[in-house]
Amino acid sequence: MKVYWFFIFLLTLSFLSQSSAQNATARFLFWQPSARSIALGGAGVAIVDNSFASYYNPALLGVQSTHYQATGSFGRPYPFMPNTVYSFTGVTIPIPNIGVLALSTNRYWIEGQAITSEHSPIPTGISREKNDFINPSHWDAKLSFGTKLNENMVVGASTTFQKIMLFDYLNNTSQKGDGKSNTMLFSAGFLYHNLFPQITVTGSTPASFQNHDLKNGLSIGLAMHNLGPKIQFIDKRQNDNPPTYLTLGFGYTPYISKNASLTLLTDFEKQFFNDATLDYIHLGQELLIMDMITIRAGYFLDTFEPHTSYKTIGAGLQTKYFSINLARYNRGLQPAWHFDASLSMEVK
Repeated sequence: MKVYWFFIFLLTLSFLSQSSAQNATARFLFWQPSARSIALGGAGVAIVDNSFASYYNPALLGVQSTHYQATGSFGRPYPFMPNTVYSFTGVTIPIPNIGVLALSTNRYWIEGQAITSEHSPIPTGISREKNDFINPSHWDAKLSFGTKLNENMVVGASTTFQKIMLFDYLNNTSQKGDGKSNTMLFSAGFLYHNLFPQITVTGSTPASFQNHDLKNGLSIGLAMHNLGPKIQFIDKRQNDNPPTYLTLGFGYTPYISKNASLTLLTDFEKQFFNDATLDYIHLGQELLIMDMITIRAGYFLDTFEPHTSYKTIGAGLQTKYFSINLARYNRGLQPAWHFDASLSMEVK
């Protein structure tokens, strides 16, 4: 019964602030870190099975009760450190008979910005951001926890400290404040898996997976992200909304066998403080071959501006202790690549 009311609470929150026309700030928190999820069109709230769970749905940590994991991802058209736009690193720490704790951080970099004044739109200079891998423009640190309520039901929550540094030249102008902000944000999630297991077709040879945690039937995930107070940079009268959003996701494994398995995914995403009733639909499919190689394809559907929708593809290689994933998509003017890697150690 407690889980039922938790579920209703999250759904109720999804309808709050719908009438607000002011968009959220810190929109870089919408950028997804997992190459696996990106290759699946952005779907992940019901499937992520590593340290990335702290971003997509903290409840997913609860299904990882026997593994320590360390994960990192890097996003840019080409994956070289000096060109990194955003990076995610995380670790999971299982606590026997209790749940799984995760520590993670997102880091983001912005390039120099043109400096203008209220008297003329002509730039008078360029801001002096240090755009290198050691000094991010923005970052957050997150503490997450997930635990099983029973064999099929998992819940989780997280708290985030966010640091945003917009400009470094405001102290030399008439503007009040320094263009920096510290904020606390909160997230919560729910997962129910192995629902209607009889709708999965199994092969003649029983499937036994060491590298993947596949479930028969349906998985349903729900997560509320980045709840918190308004974010202030310069003027208290111009506080901005946090990047709050709700995701509802479904995963379905129609076929599972020792040699090949197929998973279909759909996520629905609603960003608060936007005009759209539903912002994005994420569609993905993943083919697992020999419990080691994965081939992925997806579609990122923008329901408000369909012309910005795009296709995604990717692949991955996973062993018992190591995995690497690659995604390619074309959201902007040129194709973009994203990759991630993880290390895993089982605790028995």
